[in-house]
Order: sequence, then structure tokens, then C-alpha cells
Amino acid sequence: ESVTYGEPLDPVAAAKYGMVQLTYSTSRTGEFTTDVPENAGSYYMKATVPASADVNGLESGPVRFVIEPLYVTKHNGVFRNGEVLVNGTLLQAGRDYTKLVERVGRQQIVRYVFHGNYAGVVEFSETAMPAQKPENELVSRPGTVPTGVHAGASVFVQTALASLIGMIGLFAGRKKKDR
Repeated sequence: ESVTYGEPLDPVAAAKYGMVQLTYSTSRTGEFTTDVPENAGSYYMKATVPASADVNGLESGPVRFVIEPLYVTKHNGVFRNGEVLVNGTLLQAGRDYTKLVERVGRQQIVRYVFHGNYAGVVEFSETAMPAQKPENELVSRPGTVPTGVHAGASVFVQTALASLIGMIGLFAGRKKKDR
């Protein structure tokens, strides 16, 4: 029987005499091996009883079965910070899904399109906020640059006052040494 990705294969084969071996292939006429398929896809299985001194060998015809992709929905998936978990498994972007973001007016639509072992499209829609400039972003404006110091006469007055205070300190220091 066909199964969904993540479910175990549970084939049943029995023979009146001998041990049954199951083999698998990706094509009806391909090479059959004992490697049990795990990924979504179409496969073929054969049941074989090897010949021995007491038993004639038997081989069934190839039986087709499918491992269906796991269909992802908002209910069985967890979508958080750009990551997707399904049934406790962290999916890999690019391999298991593609994330598409589309902006339509003020709406932002995020679509997760699943492929490979997963199937389905999950869509989220939200109102996008207008783009805002960070508070510390530099903005170029023509004209003067505010420095907190008033230009013109006040710069001259402040410079002269600082020089005068420095000279008074210098002369006061010399008079103390002279005594």
C-alpha cells in the first residue's frame, strides 16, 4: 500500500516454505536492492524466496507503490522566524520549501511553497508598516551645521574671555613666586 512521507512501510509477504526477502527499485525493470526507500516518490517492490536444497526459488512480479509527500498546513507546521518545523522536524529552505514574499499595497504576503518530501502552499498575510528611518540615521541637509555654538560675535567673545582668564591665571602664578 502507498504511504505518506514519514510513515513506515509495512509490507507483508509470506511463503509456505522459505524466508521471504523484499527488494525495492525506482523502476519496474530496474535494479532491485534491499535498501528500503524513505523519500517521496514512486517505487516497485518484489518478494523473493531464495532457492535452497529443500525449496524452489520464487519471485513475485514487481508491485508498484508510492510514498506520497507530506502535505503541510498551518495546523501541522510551525512557522517562526523564517524557520519551518513539521512534526518536530526542522525543514531546510531550498530543499524542502521556498519562501516567497510579495508586497501588494500595504499588504505583505508570505508564501511557503513545499516540494520534495513535502507538498502544499501555506500563505500568511499581514499589513505592512510604512518604512521608517532609524533614529540614528544620518540625514543630509543643505545649509549650516548646528554645533550648539552661536556663530558671529559670540564666538569672538567666548574666545577672548577664555584668553583673558588664562592670562590672569598666568600672572597670578608669577606674583606668588616673586614673593
